[in-house]
Amino acid sequence: VYETVTDDTGTIVVSIPAEWNQRETSPTELGLSVGPVPSIWASRDLEAFNLTYDEPGMLMFGITSGANEFGTPADVMGLLAPDDPTCVSEERIPWDDTVFVGELESWVCGSGPIWVAVAANPVAAPDAMAVVGVVALTDADLEALDEILWTFNFA
Repeated sequence: VYETVTDDTGTIVVSIPAEWNQRETSPTELGLSVGPVPSIWASRDLEAFNLTYDEPGMLMFGITSGANEFGTPADVMGLLAPDDPTCVSEERIPWDDTVFVGELESWVCGSGPIWVAVAANPVAAPDAMAVVGVVALTDADLEALDEILWTFNFA
């Protein structure tokens, strides 16, 4: 069962597993001149999700303008790389779902957790950017990843 979640500003939206019921939907400070940006964080245990790659969950940021401060989606992917030395990049590929264009990269961490990240500009608003990161451990988490990747959007 999935639920559609919108951030507190009504800017970004995504469908996530209902069981990922610890959520933070207030803006996050990323150090951009535009100030805090719309964000959604979700997991069964947000603290564990934020500290390790052993808890499934997701994060999403929606930068509505000024995304060029981060650079290109490729530049952002460099910022999203896991800081865990056991994480190894599987591959970085172009992302184009007709709504967003950017890059997707996946990493396998240690003996199992997978970290997948997307950084992409909306085709209709190239100065904006959506950034999505997902940790998956089980087949159910991988199904959630598919749902997230096909539903993230600006509201």
